[in-house]
Amino acid sequence: MDETKDLKTERPIVMVVDDNLASLQSALNALEDICDVFTVLSAEKMFDLLERNTPMLILLDINMPDVNGYEALQRLKSNSATCGIPVIFMTGVQSQESQLDGFSMGADDFILKPFTPQLLQKRVELMVTLWKQKHLIEKQAQEIEVLERKLNLQTE
Repeated sequence: MDETKDLKTERPIVMVVDDNLASLQSALNALEDICDVFTVLSAEKMFDLLERNTPMLILLDINMPDVNGYEALQRLKSNSATCGIPVIFMTGVQSQESQLDGFSMGADDFILKPFTPQLLQKRVELMVTLWKQKHLIEKQAQEIEVLERKLNLQTE
């Protein structure tokens, strides 16, 4: 089976983490036509779900009780199994300082709430495309490395 083809045609999985049911529903409505959406009410539930599912993208609210978005992002980026998953913060906080903090911690983008469905779709499509391209390049690099090893063995 051609894994490259699978990456191109695979329906992306996007996890939306927010303690606000209205925000979760809005994101689900905006994205359900372009990807499979898992809605999650807390960071802790997100980590439980990540043990069984690996999304191509996580949309993460910053202001949540118990574990906030910054803490969740630090935990995601410190785990080898989840550090490569792109994260877009969804927030009503419009300060440049909070955005700089998020970017320095490893966030890939910010979407201000309330968001327009079309903007959310475009940001998600862009991030999924980048994720797929990154994985395609990594796969090709691995294939080149294998070929180089085979050539080195043949010439020895």
